[in-house]
Amino acid sequence: MFFFNKILKSQDIIYGNYINNFNLIRLGMTKKEVITLFGTPLLNNINSRNTWFYIYKKEYNGGLLTIQRMLIIKFNKNIVIDFMIR
Repeated sequence: MFFFNKILKSQDIIYGNYINNFNLIRLGMTKKEVITLFGTPLLNNINSRNTWFYIYKKEYNGGLLTIQRMLIIKFNKNIVIDFMIR
């Protein structure tokens, strides 16, 4: 039993959109281009369909180390006008 617990605790867990190429986002891109790069967003702003949220979280070694990133993209008429990486 101890052996199986060690194996399960060492697995990495990924939540949300797996994004390792945040640097590819550019002003002026269309929504279609963004979806091609990153897939569909994990969340949309309920007050504005022009704000998309891509959230990526990875837990290493059973949650002992966690990496989290968020990409927030704002559009105006289908074009990226602003983005922020946290």
